[in-house]
Amino acid sequence: MTNRTAERSLGGRILKWIARIVALIVVAFILLFAFGEGLTPEPGVKLRTSDYFMFAAWGIFIIGLLLGLKWEMLGGLISIVAIVLFLLLLTLTGRSFGRYSWIWAIFWAPGILYLLSWYVSRRAGRPSIG
Repeated sequence: MTNRTAERSLGGRILKWIARIVALIVVAFILLFAFGEGLTPEPGVKLRTSDYFMFAAWGIFIIGLLLGLKWEMLGGLISIVAIVLFLLLLTLTGRSFGRYSWIWAIFWAPGILYLLSWYVSRRAGRPSIG
């Protein structure tokens, strides 16, 4: 293995662990928020069909982040598609991102880091299916 290949694989390993740590922090945050707020709506609040689809998108997002712990490409793609789906549903239902729209960058980070890790590892010559 050449020095350049060793540097790339080291970079891939570093990216992989950063992605894993960020993903676990995001999953913990989402689960703490979900269970802290309660998974059921307040009495008298009726959920719309779109709300259930948005909840499903979050579930898919979490699954993607957890799959990324083993398969970076698969987990990165699933988590990014789930966030895009959620944001698309949010926009289509006429809901606002509000003044805190910058917070969504946090949720994109693990998926992008997974994909970068997969790409760097692949370029380093290590066989990587996912």
